[in-house]
Amino acid sequence: MTAVRPDATAGPVELELPESARTSVGAAADWLAARRDRLREDLAERGAVLVHGAPVRLPAQAARLRDALIETPTAPGESFGAREDLGRKLFSAIDWPAERVMCPQHEESYSLTVPRVLLLACLRPARTGGETLLSDARTLMRVLPDEITERFRRHGWRMSRTFRERMGLSWRAAFGVADAAELDRRCAREGIGVEWRSGGEVRLTRRRAAVVRHPATGEECWFNHAGFFNEWALDPQEREVLVAAFGSDGLPLNTRAGDGGPLTREDVRRIEDAYEANAVPVAWRAGDLLLVDNIAMANGRRPYTGQRVMVEAMGEPVALPGPPPGG
Repeated sequence: MTAVRPDATAGPVELELPESARTSVGAAADWLAARRDRLREDLAERGAVLVHGAPVRLPAQAARLRDALIETPTAPGESFGAREDLGRKLFSAIDWPAERVMCPQHEESYSLTVPRVLLLACLRPARTGGETLLSDARTLMRVLPDEITERFRRHGWRMSRTFRERMGLSWRAAFGVADAAELDRRCAREGIGVEWRSGGEVRLTRRRAAVVRHPATGEECWFNHAGFFNEWALDPQEREVLVAAFGSDGLPLNTRAGDGGPLTREDVRRIEDAYEANAVPVAWRAGDLLLVDNIAMANGRRPYTGQRVMVEAMGEPVALPGPPPGG
């Protein structure tokens, strides 16, 4: 599979802060705020904007720049991996093994309300690797096989998530709730089925739209974690161990098509190949800011060495349509 977006329009718009805007965080924030309308035009067209040269070395400084770019900051609603809360609705990157690639994915595509905009700030780049991978969700709708896009357009996708005591991220940490009653209320609002089992185990199920129209442009976007969370995306040896222990329906995370049918190994390979073939790597320098349209653009990460320190923010929540009728 080959990328279809021409080089001139692939990847983020790149800007350099002028020297006058690099003297302080306040000067940088003022420069960005004065150009926010233009930056949003670029974001709508290309899906991402990369700004070089911000004087940002601490999370508090990133918050000041975030406020110049994102109107309504929000906190993650449901995390699939551990991340450090840095205060002021800033967070570390998802805890993901440095030696592994993270396939591009959209923040919280499994929720009914999702952040429209993300901001990634680089405090310290990796020694080697660690590029962010951007894949355009509009492009994926053109390059994925028609039988996959049509099935998911018609039926949406299903996600199951099983939490067990002392195994992976807890449901308390994932949802930021204190007790079972609070989780039940949260899931009821989100249209998530809850099954409490013995031994502290809880299984959550939901169905979501897999193809959504961008709220600003109306373009169709491939917006889901159907491939990312599927059992066939796991390391083969890890999958064998987990399936033997819990079965496919008891895996920590798994997905199906919205009609209830499974995804085959070939389905997942095609989805992953489409992301990989159309991914644009973004190399980082200290002080870089990457503004991402979360609906138009999926983001992932290449493996890296060294200490890579990133600060992430999100905001401007948008309610997505529910899953297609039926199933």
